[in-house]
Amino acid sequence: MRILSGKIGLDVVCIGRAECDLNDVSRLMPTLESLKPAGIINAAAFTDVELAERTLWPAMNVNAIAVRTAAEYCLSHDIPLVQISTDYTYDGQKGSPYVEGDPCRPLNVYGYSKLAGDHALLESEVRGTILRTSWVFSPYNRNFVNTMTNLALSRDLVRVVDDQRGNPTDARDLASAAVAVLQELFQGNALPRLLHFGGEPSVSWADLAEATFQAVETYAGSRPKLERISSAEFPSKVLRPMDSRLNTSLFSGLGLGVTQDWEKSIDGCVKEILRSRQS
Repeated sequence: MRILSGKIGLDVVCIGRAECDLNDVSRLMPTLESLKPAGIINAAAFTDVELAERTLWPAMNVNAIAVRTAAEYCLSHDIPLVQISTDYTYDGQKGSPYVEGDPCRPLNVYGYSKLAGDHALLESEVRGTILRTSWVFSPYNRNFVNTMTNLALSRDLVRVVDDQRGNPTDARDLASAAVAVLQELFQGNALPRLLHFGGEPSVSWADLAEATFQAVETYAGSRPKLERISSAEFPSKVLRPMDSRLNTSLFSGLGLGVTQDWEKSIDGCVKEILRSRQS
């Protein structure tokens, strides 16, 4: 909250499922009409990849139809919209980091529904920008770093996939990026309609687990053994991109002053997770 209000000098209202459950998209427009926002950052998403395969329309409601509704509201009120999207719009077969102009070929319902949301914004005349990001972590809620920290405290051995690569992204950096983009749109500055934002450097899931375990060892005095395995040894019911690295040079070239170094923030993230466990 302090990041947002400090950056753009406006009151920030955060609405969650309790205030507006996007499974019922009809609630969104009345909610926005009552709030009368000056701009919108839409970070809402149906992110349970396996559940999305079994429940298409809840995923489409949240990830696509709600985006179209938000874009319609923003266009009719001439306010900017920043949409958070995902690396799962790509199939991971390119073999090098994806740039914004690369074709999208999602492998699963989650990726398809998010891509449909991207198209909803791109096909609108709204003043808006999509931030495609990946592997977001924070001290809160369910995410990879939180899971690995908890496993590090309960297991002697943790097996982690080492042949999937991407860009770990600190949620706080992503929030700062979204606010910086919204500020540019507020000021009427021209921005690309699609930007990649992610932490650097890109790594495998096992590399990110190793960094997490090192931080756990620093603050908790012990760590598990890490066993690096292949995706074939960790079967999943849902296809996922093997190499979804994002080329973030277009965003970096805007000079918005937002950090993208996840290695500098992983230590503090783990420290906060450990602190919350003790409270």
